[in-house]
Amino acid sequence: MGQRHGGTSVYYENGNIKTYAMYKQGLSHGDTIAYYPNGGKSFEGKYTEGMADSTSIYYFEDGKIRTIMNHKDGVMHGPFVRYWPITNIVYMEGRYMNGKVVDTLEIYHKNGIKVRECYFSRNGEKIGCKDF
Repeated sequence: MGQRHGGTSVYYENGNIKTYAMYKQGLSHGDTIAYYPNGGKSFEGKYTEGMADSTSIYYFEDGKIRTIMNHKDGVMHGPFVRYWPITNIVYMEGRYMNGKVVDTLEIYHKNGIKVRECYFSRNGEKIGCKDF
């Protein structure tokens, strides 16, 4: 009845695939993959009834991983890590709980040396930071 159901592909004007997503009764449900216009992958993750619900991976245009993030019921939940472009060295890592950063957030210089730690309560309130 006009709702997407099953695998759906969308394409750029240049003919390259833009997104491939699984749908169930009009909602994203299953694997979703997005691509840059040059054909390289930009995102991959899974959805359940329209909400992100898995580990999602975001890529730089050169194909290296930019961010790995976990979702539960459509919100960020669980560990995440972000990388510097080109070097693919960890830039930031921490943990989300129900969409808020909790515990310790670590930030690194492009050379891989930790430069800062920030501390958060279990409800996401920032407690403070320590520079190295």
